[in-house]
Amino acid sequence: MNLFKKYFIFIAGTSLVQTLSPLHSQTLSSPPLDVLRVDFVGGGSTTYELVEKPLLKPELAPRMVAPVKAPVAATAAEIEQNRLWEAKRQVFISWSGTVYNEGVSEVRWWEEGKEFIILSSINFNTFGFLTDFETVDSVYSFMFFLGEDSLRELKDGTRRNQLTLLKSIPSQTSRYVIISPAQGQLSAGNLQTLNDLHRYYDQHQTKLVQDYQELQALQRKQEAWLKANPPQPADSVVTYFPILSDYQEREKP
Repeated sequence: MNLFKKYFIFIAGTSLVQTLSPLHSQTLSSPPLDVLRVDFVGGGSTTYELVEKPLLKPELAPRMVAPVKAPVAATAAEIEQNRLWEAKRQVFISWSGTVYNEGVSEVRWWEEGKEFIILSSINFNTFGFLTDFETVDSVYSFMFFLGEDSLRELKDGTRRNQLTLLKSIPSQTSRYVIISPAQGQLSAGNLQTLNDLHRYYDQHQTKLVQDYQELQALQRKQEAWLKANPPQPADSVVTYFPILSDYQEREKP
């Protein structure tokens, strides 16, 4: 029987009756099954079953319409707060970079065809829980794409020395060095963004570092648990059954 030429095949879930809604489960409660094959991979088995009889197209269930809530008028204070927020400079940051295990970072981004590179004394991984912050005159939302590496294995000796020096200089505040382009070519907006970001880190450093350390501890705990309790392969059943297309419905005798 070559059902693949006669019908379109639909891949259902683990069992036919569970896949269908209660509206159709009585009609299709005991379909004839033909086991195509059973695969054994990694200690578990996957059984592929084919329903011999084509199924009728299921009727659509009645559409549930959610009740429409009456709009709530904003208060004067909320309107004013929203006006002030919209009046601020809106900045979206999308940067990539490398965080070295010594806690310093190299951050890069492109703007108007130019690549910008800075070295920072901040471990940018500590921004992992943060997606936006607000200053007196700006609203920042950002997304960082970060990798990790070892500073001692950095092949660029000049860059390695710059990062090491940046980390070793005693200071009560975070610091950054502009590598590319020259500082005179950096726009006032970019300089403000860098200053605001480092200033925000200085003001919230304790909380940012604490959240990052808790995340690391949680990840180590999860890895240890998975190592002690590796997931066991489970058996699964994949059921195939054909459904007539609109064209085949019209062509039926």
